Amino acid sequence: MPAYDPPRLVDGKYRWYIVWYAPDSDGIRRRFRETFNLNRIRDLGLRRRRGEAIVAKLEWWLSKNRKSEAFDEMAVAREWMAASGEHDRDNTLPLTNVIEAMELGIKLKATSDRHSSNRTYRSIGGMFIDFLKRRKWDHLCIGELSRRHANAFLDDCFVEKQLTERTYNNYLRTTRTIFSVLQDREYTSDNPFSGIPLKKENAKLRRNFTDTEARIVIRTIQEENQLLFYALLLQYCCFIRPNEVRQLKFEDVDLAAGIVFISSRKGKTRRDRAATIPDEFLQYFDPEFFGRFPRKYFIFGGGFKPGPNKPCGVGTMYNKHKLILNRLHKQGKMEDIDGLQWYSWKDTGITDALEYIPIVSVQDQAGHANPDMTMRYRHKRRVNKQVKEGFKNNLLE
Repeated sequence: MPAYDPPRLVDGKYRWYIVWYAPDSDGIRRRFRETFNLNRIRDLGLRRRRGEAIVAKLEWWLSKNRKSEAFDEMAVAREWMAASGEHDRDNTLPLTNVIEAMELGIKLKATSDRHSSNRTYRSIGGMFIDFLKRRKWDHLCIGELSRRHANAFLDDCFVEKQLTERTYNNYLRTTRTIFSVLQDREYTSDNPFSGIPLKKENAKLRRNFTDTEARIVIRTIQEENQLLFYALLLQYCCFIRPNEVRQLKFEDVDLAAGIVFISSRKGKTRRDRAATIPDEFLQYFDPEFFGRFPRKYFIFGGGFKPGPNKPCGVGTMYNKHKLILNRLHKQGKMEDIDGLQWYSWKDTGITDALEYIPIVSVQDQAGHANPDMTMRYRHKRRVNKQVKEGFKNNLLE
């Protein structure tokens, strides 16, 4: 007797299912009957195509002497993609269940060394999966998803979660990227998120420190918290992002050369880069401190002190900085702290640097791909110092 009887699709009066005979996990030959969520597909033509696709994959699975209980449709699809020959994957991949396809897309994108990006793909991709389940669209095939479903998800997020325009655009870019991966692998011919316009982003709530405000805060932090003072300078004069700062190790800082190395595994740009510590600020980095700890130690480690195991929490520096701002405000030393954030130091540094340094040098220091990105960090000053002092009068006596 053959090890198995080929599976077949049964379009019953009340329910469709796939039936086959094969050994179970204990080696006992028995009858299997599974619906594979076919009955959730209302369009009978699509339901039949989906059922026939599952039958083809299941028969191939059984022909490899694999157990029915372990049947993995996505594994079959991946093996078919890698194989050449008689199987035409183009006809079956778009019929993959949307949840299974989305989970694959998220896994394919969330494989980099950058934890923050991986977390974004898993988080927003997971929200889309939850939305499909909530709207009872989780029975759809990946090829059935359209712009209507994409817009419904984005509208739901924007209204229910009250997203800012910037966060909405991040959701759109992330889901569009996940679907681009699936499109490249021929799970879908169209990207439902492609062509949906980004929302116009409002002006930043974050603002720069004035010269007076900056001096007050820097002096306070320098006197009270040396480690936070170093982190502030790395933002202000090296234009290193807060998340990159917290992941720095002592081996990344070369005071002799006056540079800070940011690995592609830690940086947002996925490229290795070196930020220069300006000569006028290098004197504030104590060589004795930076030579005291093992080179593999995180500078800003757990508990906000140098350590070997992990960097400090994402919000640690933000919170310490905010407490200082609030205290200075209550003491009457700073009149207005609205819009002043930990990230404001990078904006302030880039704005100040552009007063003296060519934009291409500022762009390189910040690790930006183009000058437009650098100019996003510039906050226009009320008084244009270069025009005020540099515009020479050649017309009037």
